[in-house]
Amino acid sequence: MARVKDFTFEWQIENFSFVSGKLRSAPFIAFSIDKDAKWQLQLSLKLSPALGREICVIGLHRVVNHKGIEIIHLEYRLTVVTLDESFKAKNYMCSFPRDGSRNEENKMALLDVNKYLKMRKASYLPSDTLTVRCWMARNEAIPVKRLPRSDVGPKYCLARTWFKVERAAFSACMDNFSEFSEDEIVEMRIKSASHNYQPLFVELSLSDQGMIMMRLVFERNALGRRYTFRWYLLHVWGMKTLLGCREYSTNLREIKFPINVSKRYILGSRNIFLVNDELSLHCEILMTEPQEFSKLEKMEWNLPPLHKKWPFPSDIRNQLLHALEEEKFTDVEIKRKNMMFADEYTVKAHSVILSRQSPKCGLFLACDSSGEGIPTVVQTTIADISILRWAIYLLYVDGDVDWLSMENTIELLRNHDIVSPLVKAKLKKHFEILLDLNNYCRALRLSFESYAWDLVKIAQEFVLRNEQVVFGTAQWRRFEQQCPQLASDTMAISHLLKPGFFNIALVFDGMQFHRAVCSPEFNPKYSSGIQWETTYDSGEHFHFYSD
Repeated sequence: MARVKDFTFEWQIENFSFVSGKLRSAPFIAFSIDKDAKWQLQLSLKLSPALGREICVIGLHRVVNHKGIEIIHLEYRLTVVTLDESFKAKNYMCSFPRDGSRNEENKMALLDVNKYLKMRKASYLPSDTLTVRCWMARNEAIPVKRLPRSDVGPKYCLARTWFKVERAAFSACMDNFSEFSEDEIVEMRIKSASHNYQPLFVELSLSDQGMIMMRLVFERNALGRRYTFRWYLLHVWGMKTLLGCREYSTNLREIKFPINVSKRYILGSRNIFLVNDELSLHCEILMTEPQEFSKLEKMEWNLPPLHKKWPFPSDIRNQLLHALEEEKFTDVEIKRKNMMFADEYTVKAHSVILSRQSPKCGLFLACDSSGEGIPTVVQTTIADISILRWAIYLLYVDGDVDWLSMENTIELLRNHDIVSPLVKAKLKKHFEILLDLNNYCRALRLSFESYAWDLVKIAQEFVLRNEQVVFGTAQWRRFEQQCPQLASDTMAISHLLKPGFFNIALVFDGMQFHRAVCSPEFNPKYSSGIQWETTYDSGEHFHFYSD
């Protein structure tokens, strides 16, 4: 049997939101596959004419000296590591010549930047870090054919790239705002404690159309740095509304642009934005240095998974449960707000429990920038506080559930039009699924336990999440080929559903996949699951979606 040599290189790019359009490169690496050559992953942002926006392109580059192999044939796989350890990957079989030129086919469009940075940041960018994994292999006997994976654990290189980001913030107050005219100007000078942050001169005024304008004057040229400005309106209740975000990579001394709010709009919502006819604005400035900082680490064997659970002692769980009842040492607040932005209810919890029971929730809490002693605020759409309290209680007991005391809760869940609440409660190890009790869908009762092991194998090949499957279509035929057992079971109960279509949903529960078949009354409005919202202490606001 031919010997297969393989290697895996992992590149982590921190502060990925601040990566500009120029070419970025990982550190050079060398390995036994090609001793006289150096390899490098390269990343760039390019405008896609088809999409009309930027996409992230990552390619593999080879540099070889005069002693190196003239041309080498490799199989390699580029992977973007997601939050739940699923991957967006693609395989390649390419030839790399000695001159180090890169073929266009050696590049892979991985991420639609505008889409994933705004909507799927929690899935692909924990702590704003993009993780790219490249696996390479060479079969010495048959270099052109597709190569099998080696049984021997591959060697890994892990590289990290940092983009230095500095922050500054200031607030502006406009007195007697109702009388503020186009002739008036609010002036201020902003200084930062950092020597890298140059002072700014700021002017606020009104345009002819009544829009608030901002004018920035740098005391010296911007020196190619990248600036991001975020403007917020401060509410009467202390909340913030993001008005807009502008980014500049410029050498100009002066920048002028409108803030996306008009005087007429603010006066029309006087009781929300104005206190004693005074308007309060908040601005956050982020400056990115043009240089990069990189280092290289070498590791043997497989890297540990991104999220690894360890035993949690029952005595500590009991102590935390007792502390929860007395609301002691809590550092997470789950809130529901009504239409008037007032707190309808607040449930407190401990982040150590929430993080342990859910990898996604753990990284979500780890990414929050709240200071020490300041609780992390999570907003939920669950209307009934008793449902949320029971879901959190299940996380603390972790299996030691008194099922007799659940009868009242089960009746309450049935009244909320949720079928199979007992099955929902059994998914206690997954925090997002438990909080997804507001997903009002009418589902047929199935025995999750009888299908669990089959679905573990099926899910590796094909997973449908809240995706409509229509009989007779090419999509259905492909589903029958890839998942024959699941398709057969679904057809067997299809007579219980209305003709036309049905819905298959697989939800992740740590180790296993489970299935629910939904009728056409299923409301697609709630198919995306629960929405997570948080406002960082920096003022940045994000939405997190749990599938």
